[in-house]
This record gives sequence, C-alpha cells and structure tokens, in this order.
Amino acid sequence: MPFDENHSEPIVSPDTNNWTDFHYHELPRHEYQKRKKYRRLARYNTGIGHGDWSNQELLRHMENLHRFDAIAGQLKMDRSQKKRARKHYSSLDFRGLGRRVELVAFCVCVHVCNNDDRIFSDPYRRHGNGWKRYHPQQNDENNDPLFVNVAESIGLEEDDIQSMMSRLRHDLDDRLFQ
Repeated sequence: MPFDENHSEPIVSPDTNNWTDFHYHELPRHEYQKRKKYRRLARYNTGIGHGDWSNQELLRHMENLHRFDAIAGQLKMDRSQKKRARKHYSSLDFRGLGRRVELVAFCVCVHVCNNDDRIFSDPYRRHGNGWKRYHPQQNDENNDPLFVNVAESIGLEEDDIQSMMSRLRHDLDDRLFQ
C-alpha cells in the first residue's frame, strides 16, 4: 500500500516480503493466552524469532530503519528522497562507523536533500525570499530551520554532524545518485 505524502506515515510497516500482520496488541489484556499466541505467530511471520531464539541482526536492522523513517519524516523528505536515502542508509556498516544511528541517518538525509534540486520547489522549505540548505558550519539563521530543530531535538552536536558528513560525503557522492 503506497503512502500518501500529505499524511504522516505509519510508524511500523512490514520490512519483509510477507505482508501478513498479526495485531496481537489489539486483543483485550484479559485474553493473555491469545495475545501470547498471536505474538508468537507475528514473530515467526516476520522472521524475528522462533521460540526462545530471536534474530538479533534482523531486529537491529528493522530498528535502524524505523529510526531512519522517523527522522526522514520529521525532515519532510519526499518519497523519492526517502527511497534514495533509505537505500544507502540500509547498506551502511554501522559498527564500522562507530557512531549513533540517529547521527548517520540525519547526515544521509542532509546529503540527499542538499543535493536534490527539487527541494527548491517544496513550499515547506521556502523561507522568506529564498530557500535554505543545511550545513553544520553555517549560522542557524542561514540554515534550514527544519534541520536545525530536528538536530537539536535528537541531541546531535554540530561537530559530530560535520565529522560524519565529511566521512560519508565521498561514499554518498559516488553511490547515492546511481
């Protein structure tokens, strides 16, 4: 089911090819056994777990994608921007980067938006007489306020953003727009 860009995206959407959803959390609390059964089926269905075993790598990957989707949604990225950024973001080795997932997600979003000319036709991005891009070394009044607010709300420091953007820049330039 495609998302309407005019409405907020659902927080959770299937990240696997199996589209069957078990909404066990909607069962009444007093039906504990049914909730437990459908929770188990949901874990089997998504590949997250089987009995006492759980796929920690898949759980981590899904959690990282949900964090990315939340940040991209706050930055009001359009569908094309999200698709390109999510593709690159999901291919990154976070252990090798050694930084917070939120920082990496934010920097990938910044790079995609700053290199997308369509940003200048977006009415959400218009500020006074022109449009602004984001860069951590610029003054806040010269930056896109949406990016400044999101960076502050998730607790990112400008030095960390600059460092991560420099680290990802060459890789993003080479692979992002292929």
